[in-house]
Parts: sequence; C-alpha cells; structure tokens
Amino acid sequence: MGKPWDGKQFWIWDLDQCSGGDVGAIVATARSTGLSGLIVKAWDGSNYWSQIEKVVEPARKAGLVVGAWGYSYGQNIQGEAGAMQRVVAAGPD
Repeated sequence: MGKPWDGKQFWIWDLDQCSGGDVGAIVATARSTGLSGLIVKAWDGSNYWSQIEKVVEPARKAGLVVGAWGYSYGQNIQGEAGAMQRVVAAGPD
C-alpha cells in the first residue's frame, strides 16, 4: 500500500458548486476516476467552513483520504487558530 497522499486528489472550494453539493456523487466521481482523496476548503481567516463535516465520513467510507485547507491572514490570530482547531476536530486526515 502506498502513502496516504499518493495519487491525485480533487480540490473543493465550494461544496455546493460540485455536483450540486451531493457528497455521494462527488465521492462516486472521485472513486470512478481513480482519485485517492478530496481536499476541502475548511476555513477562511477566522471563519470555519462546516462543509468539511459533510465530506469526512462518506469519503473515508469510500476509501478516500480527506484533506482540509484554508486561508490564514494573520489579522486575527486567535480566531484563525480557533477555526483551524474546529477543522482538526472535524476529523480530516
């Protein structure tokens, strides 16, 4: 078995703009095209994006890794750290 991040992943900015937000369809497309994971936007500054919560469990059940990404601006360090802590608690890889 390869490393968890080997292969190609699908980058998601706005979940609702991908297959109408249908996580099952997104996961099915990822699997059928041979992708190894999904990378989902999960914070912007101090704002937590809850869409990561919708993706983690279905993607993992399908054998995909789940990454999270976001923007940190350095203007509200405590708020940004809080948003990132929420992301980690949501359970991405």
